[in-house]
Amino acid sequence: MNLILGLSPGKIAFYDPVSRMHFHLGNPVQAVPKGVDTKKLHQAVKFKTLFVLEGSFDAKEDKAKAEKPAVKQDPKADKSPAKEPTKEQKTAEKEPSSKTKEEPKTEKPTKKTKKAEPKKDSDKVDDE
Repeated sequence: MNLILGLSPGKIAFYDPVSRMHFHLGNPVQAVPKGVDTKKLHQAVKFKTLFVLEGSFDAKEDKAKAEKPAVKQDPKADKSPAKEPTKEQKTAEKEPSSKTKEEPKTEKPTKKTKKAEPKKDSDKVDDE
């Protein structure tokens, strides 16, 4: 599987001098040729300048995906019949036990603090 990279939205251009690949608005999606050093391209994907459209940087993952055939499972075959709740479960749902009841929360009284009274100036003398 080939590695296909694209220029991230909001980016104008990216050039990798090692692989000599130039991503720009006119050509935002490119396939990476085999045998190219992808170190800087991988770094650009990490920094979200480029994004991977198809494939991966790890050749082992690509081989594993290519070897495994895609097996589609029938969604109807996986469904098992729904189990009905037992009588005990039904009664437990109707009558909540006393352990599960929550006590109403009461607000704790807050301490009232007195505001500091302004100091009276006894030094002042009235000259009347």
